Amino acid sequence: MGMDVHSFMILVSFVVSLGGIAVAAYFHLFRREIADRLANHFSGLHTLLHNKWYGDEIYHAIILRPLHVLGQLCFVFDTLVIDTLVRVVGWMPGLAGRLVQPTQRGALQGYGLGMVVGAAVFVLMMLTIL
Repeated sequence: MGMDVHSFMILVSFVVSLGGIAVAAYFHLFRREIADRLANHFSGLHTLLHNKWYGDEIYHAIILRPLHVLGQLCFVFDTLVIDTLVRVVGWMPGLAGRLVQPTQRGALQGYGLGMVVGAAVFVLMMLTIL
C-alpha cells in the first residue's frame, strides 16, 4: 500500500478504535433499548463478557488457591518442624549447663583435674583417629 507496516497498523488501529467508539456511542447513548434487547437475546455471551471471560475466577482457581494451600502447608511445616528444631537446639546449652552444674562447686583442684582428664580424652581420640 506504499507505506511502512508499522504505519499501516497505526492507521488500522486508529480506524478500529474510532469504529468502536462510534458503536458504543450508538448503543449506549442514542439507542439504549437496542443494546438491552441484544443483551437479552445473547444472554450467555453477555454474561461471559460482563464477567470479563471469568479471568479472575480462573486465576483464583488455578494460581491463588494452590499457592494458598502451599503457603498453609509451609506454615504448618515451619511451626511443627523448624520451630521445634530451633527450640531443641536452644534448649541444649541449658541442659548441658544443668548437667555440669553439680561439678561446679568452686573447688579449683577439681576443675584442674577435669581439664587434665578432658585434654587426655581429647588427645587419645586424636591419636586413635590418626
